Amino acid sequence: PKTPKPQNPGYLNYFYNLNTEVVLDKNNPNSALEINGVPKDFESAVALANKHDDRTRKEFEKWAVLSYSNNRAVINEKKGGDGGIDGIAFVDDSVDKANRVIKKVIFSVKSNQKLSPAVVRDLNGTIERENAVMGILLTLYSMDNLVKECKKYGEVKLAGNFYPKIEVVSIEEMFQGKYLKLPNTIEVLKKAEQKAEQKSLLEIE
Repeated sequence: PKTPKPQNPGYLNYFYNLNTEVVLDKNNPNSALEINGVPKDFESAVALANKHDDRTRKEFEKWAVLSYSNNRAVINEKKGGDGGIDGIAFVDDSVDKANRVIKKVIFSVKSNQKLSPAVVRDLNGTIERENAVMGILLTLYSMDNLVKECKKYGEVKLAGNFYPKIEVVSIEEMFQGKYLKLPNTIEVLKKAEQKAEQKSLLEIE
């Protein structure tokens, strides 16, 4: 399967820095990563997610969020106390230009081989606490039990359409071409712009 790759050129700018880090890490003889640093298949995604280096594992989370959101998410750089929030996308749910309504979609990334339904319940609690409209759980492995659990939380109306309040998407599904299909998502063009706007966007209620 092809590597999931957003169309936005900002994705390439971001991974230019990731490439440098992973190339340096190739000095480790136990490394199983491709030299370009971007997973090309499920096996290389597993390798990136299971690196002993915390910084490199964080790159897996960033890659998952940016790939699935087509580079339309803000990466959460905060350490701890974030309720498992790895990224946030913003959807314009305004009825008219005079009364702009921006709603948050939360991303959480998990690389565990097994997860209990409690992970979905926790994500729902984070959605409520953060006044978000939806939550997307990106899992390294397929999790049928979590998909079943998500159905308990029903749907939400966003930009005139109905979507699951919580959705579970596996990395394997991403390699098969699945990606975020929400309308009116606010595009993050460049990492510099992302950093400049991140503080105000993260404070949206």
